[in-house]
Amino acid sequence: MANIMLTENCNLRCPYCFASEFTGKKARKREISLEQFRAILRFILLDGSERHLGLIGGEPTVHPLFGQFLQILQDDERVEALTVYTNGIALEKYIEPLLSSKMRLLINCNNPADIGETSFARLSRNVKTLAAGGAHLTLGINVYRQGFEASYLLPLLELFQAPHLRFSLSIPPHATDLKDPLQRFRALKSTMLALFAQLREHHIVPHFDCNFFPPCLFTAEEAAQFDGWGAQNPLLTLKSRATGCAPVIDIMPDGTAVRCFGLSESTKVNIRDFATISDLRHYYLRTVDAYALNCYYDTSCADCYKYKTAKCSAGCLVYKTKMIKALKEMTEHAASQGYKN
Repeated sequence: MANIMLTENCNLRCPYCFASEFTGKKARKREISLEQFRAILRFILLDGSERHLGLIGGEPTVHPLFGQFLQILQDDERVEALTVYTNGIALEKYIEPLLSSKMRLLINCNNPADIGETSFARLSRNVKTLAAGGAHLTLGINVYRQGFEASYLLPLLELFQAPHLRFSLSIPPHATDLKDPLQRFRALKSTMLALFAQLREHHIVPHFDCNFFPPCLFTAEEAAQFDGWGAQNPLLTLKSRATGCAPVIDIMPDGTAVRCFGLSESTKVNIRDFATISDLRHYYLRTVDAYALNCYYDTSCADCYKYKTAKCSAGCLVYKTKMIKALKEMTEHAASQGYKN
């Protein structure tokens, strides 16, 4: 999937923001022009490999041309689905186009304690209006600290009658905050299980986003607490599915691409240097993912069957950035020495 960043501006300052490199305090924040938007769209759709696009920010809905961008994508038959990633606060002006069958909304529902009661009230009103209109809507939370709880969201989920909730254990937004991911997962484990128990009582099933919780860190007994969810039990899902991540390409307003926001500091390229989005995707597979498969965070992972068979990534690849770089440099050095001999 490819996402187009419409703007670096945002109407919130979320403590977990994974795009803080772009949305943090700057003298001048970039916004995409109509010409740039069309050029990036041509690049993404050229070879037919991408039919589902995303609009991201910042907060995409604060771009003054957001409505026009929606119309362009609605009219383009090559686009089968469009997902808008939003905090939901400024959606009221766009309710009608967002009710189209082509449109999808993924709304991060932030705690009123973080964004203020007024902003949360606007978010709630917009969710209710969109739900009543039959919009394709997914609500989500980002758990970024121990003791995080979701009771603020339960009334909205029940009113919306949402059967699922997108669940993400966020990564630290700054490279200086990165620690052993397994240590971080262990620290957040009790919070995650408490949230799952709370959601179970309200018949809401959480679905993991990226940064999957390593299955080795919970027991069969802990998974059995949620047997009532049947095949949708997210902990059983982790035991049985591949939890790696394919490249999700985020393209900035100036045509700079990154493999994803988490790896933005180490994977910047320009789409002008690639013929198609497939070429760019394969570039990331060769220069990032191939090396990541040979990097692990902890010696306990070295002999793990799930690690060896690429069925557990033990968390976001951002934790592997330094290891990937070192392995790549070592491999390139060895290759250059071989060529000389």
